[in-house]
Amino acid sequence: MENSIKKTPVDLRLPDFIVVGATKAGTTSLDQYLAMHPEIHMARPKEPRFFTVGNSGSNHHRGIDWYRGLFRSERRRCGETSPQYTHWPTRSGVVDRIHALVPACRLIYLVREPWSRIRSHYYMNLSTGNTDLKFVDYLSQTPHVLDAGCYGTQYLQFLKRFPKQQILVLESARLQKDTRSALREVFTFLEVDSTFDTPGFDHQFHVGSEKAGLSDIGHRIMKSAGVQFLKRRLSPWAFYHVRQILKKPFLRPTPPFDLPQSLKDELNHRFQQEVELLRSTTRLDLPSIEPRSPQ
Repeated sequence: MENSIKKTPVDLRLPDFIVVGATKAGTTSLDQYLAMHPEIHMARPKEPRFFTVGNSGSNHHRGIDWYRGLFRSERRRCGETSPQYTHWPTRSGVVDRIHALVPACRLIYLVREPWSRIRSHYYMNLSTGNTDLKFVDYLSQTPHVLDAGCYGTQYLQFLKRFPKQQILVLESARLQKDTRSALREVFTFLEVDSTFDTPGFDHQFHVGSEKAGLSDIGHRIMKSAGVQFLKRRLSPWAFYHVRQILKKPFLRPTPPFDLPQSLKDELNHRFQQEVELLRSTTRLDLPSIEPRSPQ
């Protein structure tokens, strides 16, 4: 592959690769699997959001030294995961910033059936307390949620700066159902040992977590000093399991996933166009992301 990744002194390292999205398409699972590989170091905390500017959670203002500090490792490859990097145009300028700083960086783009993805995106924000709106109102007030499902458009943004051979498009369904085969492809793309295996690859992260939101008490507990202390002290994998146990008594039913038929038809047409654009541009079949409009 051209633009082969080169060795850099530890204190000067920047990411060799970035998992750029899509939101709720398996990025957390992939991040955890990558971190299990002995040749790969993943930035912590997850989702540095260094290349987004002016939105909630952006860390661009922290500066390049802060960002370099996330990659101080002797491991062969360093990477990060920030699904917000594929929220153009709501979050613009991301591709230019990545290319200006790490033009040889390799990019991994996970994609998922659009309706499943957008439903999961909505339920995630319900469960974290970021919204209590009905779905139709939520869509009108959070345009980045729709941006994240425009796969062809997002991919073309990266093609403006990065050659195709630096971008790997991977189906979320394949990562979930044929994990080891998908990971072998990813490891080969990153030029690390593609035969590496571990029982940790049998675990899936955040599957089903969108099925219920937290009560107000639950949100307060998750943000409490005690839970935040556990988050700092435990590994991401261990904290995930602890958090799932702590959340269970405080789950509440989520609002129905309702949309007017006219809006449902409009979105289904848009998703179909985006999937076709991604297929035609990548020349990949991507069967699992064919839009399945909710009934």
